[in-house]
Amino acid sequence: MTVAMKKGPVLIRRPDEAAPLAMGMCYLATRTAPSGREQAGGTISQLEWAPGTSSDQAGPGRYQVEFSDGALVEIVVSSHLQTACGPDVLRFRAIVPAAADTPN
Repeated sequence: MTVAMKKGPVLIRRPDEAAPLAMGMCYLATRTAPSGREQAGGTISQLEWAPGTSSDQAGPGRYQVEFSDGALVEIVVSSHLQTACGPDVLRFRAIVPAAADTPN
């Protein structure tokens, strides 16, 4: 199994909206099994909500994250941890396109 990591600042959007909900630091791990099957997931921490938005708007569901290098990743938020002692954390799994859907 091989593992690739991508880390960096991201903007978080709903897929059908141009305006970001928040920005934060994303840690994305992609694992490739010997069979070629990929799984990806990670966390987004240090969340800062855009003006007019709040942490209540980032419940479980589908979102898009854009890394500062322009890379786009579709994610499904699995949990949203809110604490009184620190910033929110989103846990997610990434939607990895099927091999037939990726360009060669």
